[in-house]
Amino acid sequence: VNFFNRVTAFKEIEMDFKNFFGFKELKVSTLLIEELFGRKMRALVTRGTPRDLYDVYYLLNSKIKISMEKLRKCFIFYLCCHGDPRKMSLEFVESITQKDVKTGLLPLLRKGEKIDAAELKETVMPLLKEFFILEDDEEKFVVELYDRKKYLPEILFGGLDYNRQIKYHPGIEWKIKNL
Repeated sequence: VNFFNRVTAFKEIEMDFKNFFGFKELKVSTLLIEELFGRKMRALVTRGTPRDLYDVYYLLNSKIKISMEKLRKCFIFYLCCHGDPRKMSLEFVESITQKDVKTGLLPLLRKGEKIDAAELKETVMPLLKEFFILEDDEEKFVVELYDRKKYLPEILFGGLDYNRQIKYHPGIEWKIKNL
């Protein structure tokens, strides 16, 4: 885990790890899917790589049940670890081309798999655009963080059962010191 992300927004959960090798099943600690997905969406917005676009597309098309509220809050939080979301755009995502997919994604997938950059973006962009319109609590969180240098996670995560240790998130602490 990246040093800046060692404190999670939500507490880790334990899941059964099933393997195909006949070993005894184990329990493993893992992040909530919303946290993993929120981090991946942040990576897509800030890096704009075809593999990030594909991962978000794949998750959106999967049958995995997710809390959109938790996903949204994680996305906003991890976006804030990177920079002020009010100054960000979806330019990196919009600029991904079919050529980028061909050179940066297809070599990572099964031989013969066909991927259409336009289809990936058509599926992913509506959610990103929706999440980029900050709700009142998100706007307040961002204003406190970036305009007043006050980190108040309870504003963002308010009604959710979030990890209270996030108050000591090293990425946000570093960000405040370097604003």
